[in-house]
Amino acid sequence: DWSSDVCSSDLILIYVTCFMIFSGLSIIMTSKLDPRKTFSVGIALIFGLSVDFLPALYSNFPKILQPIFSSSLVLATVLAIVLNQSLSWVTRTGTRQ
Repeated sequence: DWSSDVCSSDLILIYVTCFMIFSGLSIIMTSKLDPRKTFSVGIALIFGLSVDFLPALYSNFPKILQPIFSSSLVLATVLAIVLNQSLSWVTRTGTRQ
């Protein structure tokens, strides 16, 4: 019966997804997080989840930015990299003065 095959593949997908999420969170929690890293990870996670929960929020962005705002993984990754780099630059320039 094909419905049992679909159900078992869905369960495997859910298991793998949960395993990846918990593995990623355990890596994040075992590293020393300063406020800059905590802010970068938290904001990226919130914005990434908002793509899935509130897709209409990003529907009015320009067409050139739509590939970034159409995927939660892409948005969270880009935002985490940008925040990490910009906040580390602010931290470096703030300590020089």
